[in-house]
Amino acid sequence: MDHLILFWTGLAFDSVGTGLMIHNSTIQAFNLHSLTGYIGIGLMLIHTVWASAVITGQNTSAKENFHKFSLIVWSVWMFSYLNGVWLGIKH
Repeated sequence: MDHLILFWTGLAFDSVGTGLMIHNSTIQAFNLHSLTGYIGIGLMLIHTVWASAVITGQNTSAKENFHKFSLIVWSVWMFSYLNGVWLGIKH
């Protein structure tokens, strides 16, 4: 159950952080970073809801598929994060 708290807290913090970055950004263009960021937040929401179902259930197959999906979500999030770092350094 502690993992669920971390999933929901992480989603909340990432959503608030993204909202603050959008609010304070001087860059108004829609770019690869913003696209992957929005996709990442959406995937994190799906991931967190699925985590809630998997952790409270006992389906072994669902747990294995969940871990595979976790890697995809993490990869999209990391790509967006690193792309933002690169854009920030470049700017």
